[in-house]
Amino acid sequence: MITLLLDVIIKNFRELIRHKITFGLIIVFPIFFLFIFSLAFSGADLASTSTYNIAIINLDEGVPDSMAVPQLPQNWIDDGVGENLSAIIFDLQYNGSDSEYIFNEVSVDQSQINESLADNEVSLVLIIPENFSRVVLNRINNGAGLIITRFPSNINETFTIIGDERDYGFIVSESIIKSIITGFLDSVEDGDNFSTGQVFVNQDTVLPDTDLNVFDFIAAGLFSFATILSAAVFVSFLISDEETGSMNRVKLSLIKPWTYMMSYTIVIVLLSVIQTITLFITAYYVFDFNPAGSFVSAFVVMMILTMAILGLSFSAAALFNTSDTAGSIIGTSSSIIGFASGTFFAMPKIVIIKNALPFTSGSPDFLLWDILPWTHAVNAMRAILLFDQSLADVGGDILLLFIMGLVWMILGLYAYSKKRFKIEGGN
Repeated sequence: MITLLLDVIIKNFRELIRHKITFGLIIVFPIFFLFIFSLAFSGADLASTSTYNIAIINLDEGVPDSMAVPQLPQNWIDDGVGENLSAIIFDLQYNGSDSEYIFNEVSVDQSQINESLADNEVSLVLIIPENFSRVVLNRINNGAGLIITRFPSNINETFTIIGDERDYGFIVSESIIKSIITGFLDSVEDGDNFSTGQVFVNQDTVLPDTDLNVFDFIAAGLFSFATILSAAVFVSFLISDEETGSMNRVKLSLIKPWTYMMSYTIVIVLLSVIQTITLFITAYYVFDFNPAGSFVSAFVVMMILTMAILGLSFSAAALFNTSDTAGSIIGTSSSIIGFASGTFFAMPKIVIIKNALPFTSGSPDFLLWDILPWTHAVNAMRAILLFDQSLADVGGDILLLFIMGLVWMILGLYAYSKKRFKIEGGN
């Protein structure tokens, strides 16, 4: 049976790669998209032209009277360390700019955080903990000349950052704010700035490492979009077996339905691997796409997305009767799916179920576009490639992508087996 499966895999693979349309839609057309968007948007700087609305809820109780030694900056004693950190965040400007601030302050009540995020009033909410001043004082190096009571240091565990991890503004803001906090604490521990009464953060260390532009943003999504174009090829070949009479021969042969479908499944996975690796190499070496994150993690996302491609291909092959019709409809639908999944720009937030995804950052709502596996693939690819997030960081999107892809694949295989392996006059 294994030998028979390998024979069918080799036959189907040869037939697929022999046709020019396969090479065109799977390889050439996605590269053409990269070329067009590279020409149009590679010079359009994305990160340095945006100001992000954020809210800071400062719960810091301030410096205790017993710790208010004269060596401390007066603004710490008067207002607390949390207020100083907030001022640094909102005073931060883009390099070379006298007026372009990175963040715009929005006032948000703690009870209205989720509503403000859902209504796009803010991209991110930062909550500074009650004991922030105490913990910061604990981190001060003795070289600053302070003799104070020591407290447990858990500053990294007490900050709360809330937002929709699928939102570009949140991803950028979170990356910068985490770096600001790190820079602030480094400055505090160095103890070099207390004589001036102010702690400084070097803005060069908190801005994203890469100069993001619109092409980078789109390219990270185009990798996922390319898989939809592949589905148009796969569904055409699945139906062509019926049109040429090959399916009738399969039904009368020793080939079982699962063997036939498994052969095409393996061929589709192999071609997806070839497509993904080719696009990564081309984007990196030809179009100067230099990701901050790992291509390996992005490759894992693309392989999980292959389940959705299988489901779409087999479902369409069961639904349509001719390869031309199926290929045309899937090809046309690819643009709709691409836009809806956020490949080219962020889609508006049309809420289906509020607070339905507690395992993602800030319990974001389940949006209309979340029914598409490609939405979660695009979100994960951008977070990984543009902002160096790990697979664990985008675990929510990975989980949804896996579940939806698996459901799509099972339904597609079931529908195809019922439709195409039904023997005329029998069951």
